[in-house]
Amino acid sequence: MDPISTSYTETIASRVFDAVFDGSRQQIRLEIGQPIQDVETVGGTDWRCPVRLLINESQVYIQNACGVDSYQALALAINQLSGFALHRAASGCQILEFLGQSIKIESLLQITHQGTAPDVLTGVGVLNDYKNS
Repeated sequence: MDPISTSYTETIASRVFDAVFDGSRQQIRLEIGQPIQDVETVGGTDWRCPVRLLINESQVYIQNACGVDSYQALALAINQLSGFALHRAASGCQILEFLGQSIKIESLLQITHQGTAPDVLTGVGVLNDYKNS
């Protein structure tokens, strides 16, 4: 079997955050590529959904989320980017901004460990409790 392709497909969804690292602003763009059925397996051909992260429009990360169908690949891609957004934000970012709301990363990471954090990628949950005063 051939290795899983690392090519990126057409972007079907994206979200842009502003992040503050040591006082300087950076733009973080999370993108999900169109699912494609090209992953060879013993039982047939599975799907992959490429995901990538760009900081100030430069690609810094690309990976695939694979599933038995396009729905599973897409759902796993969303989960993967959500976790990656938090991880990236935690590595030196003090504030993550989206739609004019500033989210304190320290507070968000604390409650993420408790399993009650909103999903910053999809916007599920209430962000007001985690805003800067």
